Amino acid sequence: GPEKGSKELASRVVPLPLTEVVHKTTKSLAAKNALPRLTEAVATLVKEPDSPNTGRIREDRFRTVLEEVASQVLEPEEVQAIFPEKGGL
Repeated sequence: GPEKGSKELASRVVPLPLTEVVHKTTKSLAAKNALPRLTEAVATLVKEPDSPNTGRIREDRFRTVLEEVASQVLEPEEVQAIFPEKGGL
């Protein structure tokens, strides 16, 4: 039936490119005057880099921080629009 097809589709959802995730997250948070929360979270992330020598941070960690802040502030639908791979909780 149709519900089976939509389930299969959901399991193959491709995450948005990081640049798009950043853009959508910042825009949505700014609309709710919540950008400072993201700024703080990112500042904390930068203080604990994955590679102390280069200061590099893994993309998945950055995504996780974006998602955590987003889910604290945004509606579930908004979060799912930015992180479709999570498939809605």
